[in-house]
Amino acid sequence: MKRTLYRFVSALLCMVLFCAGATLTAFAEQEEIQNVSLSEDGVLTWDPYEGATRYWIILGSSSVAFRPEGTSANLYEKALENNLPSGTYSFSLVACDDSWNNLSLTYSGQFEFVAPIGLDEVKGLYWDGKTARWDAVEGAVGYMVYVYSGDNCNINDYVEETSCDFSESISFVLGNDYSFAVMAIAESGGANGPMSAKSDTIPGWFEYKDIQNVKIENGVLSWDPFEGASRYWLIMGGAWEPEGTSADLDKLLADGGFESGTYSFDLVACLDDWTNLSKHYKGTYEYVKSEEEPAAPVYTVTVVTEGKGTATATPESGEDGTVVTLTATPGEGYRFVHWVRWAGMLSGGLEIPSAESATTAFVITGFNVTVAAVFEPLPPEESEPEISEPEASEPENSEDSTPVSDVSETEVSAESEDPFCEGEESGDAAPVGDESDGGGTNVALIIVSVIAGLALAAGAVFAFLFFRNKKLDTKS
Repeated sequence: MKRTLYRFVSALLCMVLFCAGATLTAFAEQEEIQNVSLSEDGVLTWDPYEGATRYWIILGSSSVAFRPEGTSANLYEKALENNLPSGTYSFSLVACDDSWNNLSLTYSGQFEFVAPIGLDEVKGLYWDGKTARWDAVEGAVGYMVYVYSGDNCNINDYVEETSCDFSESISFVLGNDYSFAVMAIAESGGANGPMSAKSDTIPGWFEYKDIQNVKIENGVLSWDPFEGASRYWLIMGGAWEPEGTSADLDKLLADGGFESGTYSFDLVACLDDWTNLSKHYKGTYEYVKSEEEPAAPVYTVTVVTEGKGTATATPESGEDGTVVTLTATPGEGYRFVHWVRWAGMLSGGLEIPSAESATTAFVITGFNVTVAAVFEPLPPEESEPEISEPEASEPENSEDSTPVSDVSETEVSAESEDPFCEGEESGDAAPVGDESDGGGTNVALIIVSVIAGLALAAGAVFAFLFFRNKKLDTKS
């Protein structure tokens, strides 16, 4: 089933790309691609289309869709790669820009494919309830199963067994009859078998139902949830996937640059792989373009960290063209390494400018952005040295110092001979409060000197006053 889902999704994407491209370039002048030619061996070539950066090809009613390299494509090899049976296949070619908008008119043609035959035709096809079964083919590594409703092929699937269970398929629509055919597939590089004859038919069993309560109020299209649906698809001028069960038609058309007018829309409920679950709901909407300029979108900037540190973005949001400054500050024991972009585009690219700088800046360019500041631990040699506490000095009279009793009488007498020079040899001044004999003598001498000085000063003052008064008495 994987190959079926892949082809279905490819076909759906092709339809979306063509619809969106046609819509966005509706007012542009499109021209045909020139000198398109198909060789007998299935090689398609064409002239480069002015302004085109890529091309898109659909081969076989959307069953094979691909982007060719350059201005040529080998349709024969593509048919072989996709195990297409022999037949006539239509193909289309269109030139596109980087955003997959159509630049050219679509070129359509036909390709006659003759598959090489190497294995036998598959036989013994029959329905076992809703399971298709057939006989094995010698040398086959797998089988391509094609389910038809009338002449239209609804399903093509690759299996390695000789059966395929369709009981859960929703492609078997109630009211239609279905048959299947099988082609044996050889090993890579080998030739496959021919397409088998079709099996008998069985009636379909899946009923597509309508989406309920579809309505439009104030430009908003809404509907009831559809059982089993995981997404919805809305085609209106372009192709959109609505959020939830509503869509703002005014906003969609305004953002797409559409003019006032009546627009038809098509709504369908889908599975995860875009397989339709519901019937298509079709309607129209009268759009009146607002004369007011729409507000410019605002984009957010999210900053995260790896390691120990902090990081900020200033500002944290803004319109297109806003300059955002990033600042990283490492934590203790860490250093800043670089910035890493996690999501979004910035400054028109994917790389952060000056990513190894702790402070840098970028320009918002139409995306929400997430960046990370990366920090790592400092190497041991760059870590800050630890400051050790100084060891407390032991007191002089500690247990390890020489006891007073161990000092000889000769040493004591030698130290006390000259009280004025005590401690000079060791560089330590004698304590003021020393109770030794030398200390007491010094204090006594100082006191006697002060008293003698005061007595002399008092005597001098008395003598001066006495002689001065006597002189004054003599004059009088």
